[in-house]
Amino acid sequence: MANLSSQVLVKAFTRKYLWAALILITFITILTLHTATLSSSNVGSLLSSSRSYGTALQDGKKNDRSDCANNATLGFERIFAISLPERTDHRDGLLLASKLSGIDVNIIDGIHGDAIKHKSLPGNRNKNLASSVIGAWRAHINALDEVVRQDLSSALIMEDDVDWDIRLKSILQDYALSSRALVSGDKPKDYSFTELPSTNPPNQHSPYGDGWDVLWLGHCQMHLPETGIVTHPNDTTVPEDRHLRSFIEGEATPLTRYPPHTRAIFRGVPDGTCSLAYAVTQSAARNILFEVGIDKLSDPFDLMLRGWCEQQGRVCLGVIPQLFDHYRRAGPEDVDSDISPPHEKPRTDPFTLNIRWSVHMNMKKLLRGEKDYDDQYPDSS
Repeated sequence: MANLSSQVLVKAFTRKYLWAALILITFITILTLHTATLSSSNVGSLLSSSRSYGTALQDGKKNDRSDCANNATLGFERIFAISLPERTDHRDGLLLASKLSGIDVNIIDGIHGDAIKHKSLPGNRNKNLASSVIGAWRAHINALDEVVRQDLSSALIMEDDVDWDIRLKSILQDYALSSRALVSGDKPKDYSFTELPSTNPPNQHSPYGDGWDVLWLGHCQMHLPETGIVTHPNDTTVPEDRHLRSFIEGEATPLTRYPPHTRAIFRGVPDGTCSLAYAVTQSAARNILFEVGIDKLSDPFDLMLRGWCEQQGRVCLGVIPQLFDHYRRAGPEDVDSDISPPHEKPRTDPFTLNIRWSVHMNMKKLLRGEKDYDDQYPDSS
């Protein structure tokens, strides 16, 4: 009898806790599904809001979008680099430099001009252009094709032999604040970086402001406009004036009117030469593709880009000294660009103009984790 009573009690006890367990499992399941739905919604919202700002917004600083210039795509939605497949030296250097800098770069194959059929060129074209110039033009057009095809809100396009300062990301954060001030009004004004007007965070394609077309960040010559300039004094990433150079031998920098170590960001691209690195918006990419790629081929690509920027209503921004410049490695006479003529004799010492803490010149130290970087252009003692 006692055994029977015990069995009944055990069954009742078991049933009670089984029901409790079932209720608990059901509650946890519902809670998990609800949380997953909320998380999915939040993630979708975050991805949607950050899509135009490259890889990711910086944690804790989503309201200051200039900080998005610090991400792996430098605040643009994508970065492309034009590179001839056979220039493995350029590709290897670019790959390592970008990875050491925390930058993601997508390669666009360069093309030789003699591989382009004449019937595919614009009817309105300059028939005296060299084959190498036509190949370079086509490579830049192919990069713009990708911007349009992928419907990218913005993209940075660079050539594969460029170099930059180890501090590029922080430099671009300052550039973003300056560019936002320059594009915030219709009439260009002059500002000091230390007294920039307050601007609303941009809400469209980049942390660099709303309404720009081209940011010409890498070149081999540019001059200052009469107005519409943000001066950044005491910028330790800028060499002294005596070290600043353009491709014109012996030409003095336009920055001599300012104190040493001043960087200038400005509205316009006067005399812009060499399309080493430039950013475009989706709208600009479409318009340049038509005017420079389809409608005509009158000059080398960089001069056509300059001409496009000089049209009424275009908003193109320049910078001196440039943020990207050619890396010139040691080697034979023809080691440089496939467009430029060979230099006079083999180069024994590599260099990059206008860049103090060059990534290429500091690769060994970066790989070793060393912090005492070599300064190509130290200050006068």
